[in-house]
Parts: sequence; structure tokens; C-alpha cells
Amino acid sequence: MSARHNSAELRQSNQSRILRAALACFEKYGPAKTTMENIAATACMDRKTVYRTYTNRTKLLDAIALQRVNDVVGRVKKAVDACASLDQAIVKGATLSVRLFRKDKIFISVVESANDRGVELYLIDPDSPILKLMLSVWHDVFVTARQRGELRKDLSDTEIANWLRGVYFLIFLRVDLKAKGQEALLRKFVLPALKQQR
Repeated sequence: MSARHNSAELRQSNQSRILRAALACFEKYGPAKTTMENIAATACMDRKTVYRTYTNRTKLLDAIALQRVNDVVGRVKKAVDACASLDQAIVKGATLSVRLFRKDKIFISVVESANDRGVELYLIDPDSPILKLMLSVWHDVFVTARQRGELRKDLSDTEIANWLRGVYFLIFLRVDLKAKGQEALLRKFVLPALKQQR
């Protein structure tokens, strides 16, 4: 095994240990009160190793937020891939995403600790990794929907995913809307905008 390969494995191992330690500290102290020293001690590492792996607190918080988003994305992709129609996939994908993000208090507090913009802007920021991840969730669904004539052909995957991001944001903010209300909003406004007119 080459020294470069060992170095990459060590870095990956350190990243995993640090992220696990950070989450344990967040559970115990909350993200705002957790220090890099707390994380280093919990990971059984010296502070220099933590700072070599994540040069500052913001980079560490971004890595944790991305890890949480990837978990949600994996669950949503599995759910929408199992749907029988575009309508079902859009409703299931949106309601499940909102429910999982609302439930993830660590994600919300990490994003709010990482910057002053709040979780809402993280979800719609053009530089956020969310758009790329949404495209990975929806690509296969959109291809199938176009083949079945369910989806407008004049819209690109990127346009739809970007618009859906805004829809998710709206639903995320509407805490008064429970699952049935979210579904009604999606069926009344979102689905007609995406459907291929016959």
C-alpha cells in the first residue's frame, strides 16, 4: 500500500472520528456551546489533528450539515424511486424532505451555528450543495416521467430541482401546514405546473 493511500485512509478515518465526536458533543452541550477542544477530547485526538482535518469551526459545521443532508437525500431518493407516478413522487419527496429536516434538530442548530443566515437560506442558497443533491434524487424520476409523458418537456432537470427547492423552503416555513395541508398545496399548485398538457 502506498504512503499516499495510507494518508488518505488516515484523513478519512480522522474525519469520521471527528464528526462522530462532534455529534456526541452537540448532543451533550449543544452546537453553540461545543468547542473544538471538546471535540478533540471526545475523539481522543489532540487539537492540532482536529484543526488539520477541519481548519476552522465553520468547515466542521458545514461537513456535519452536509452529512445530515446526505442522510435525508438517501432516504428521500429511496422513497421517490419506489413511487408509481410523478405525482406520487413529488408529493412523497416534498413531504418526506420537510418532515425529516424539521425533525433534525442537530441539522437546524448546526446550520444556524455555522452562519448567521439560518437554515432557510442554507436550503435555497445558490452555493449550497442542496441543488446538486436534489438533482441526484430526481434525475431518474424525471427521465421516467418524461418517457411516460407526465412531465413537461420544456423544463430542464435543473430548472425543476431549483424550483422545487423553493417549494420545499415555502413548505418548511409553513409550520401551520401538516402533512395533509402540504399535500393539498402540492397537488393544487405544484403538480399542475409540472404536468405535460395533453
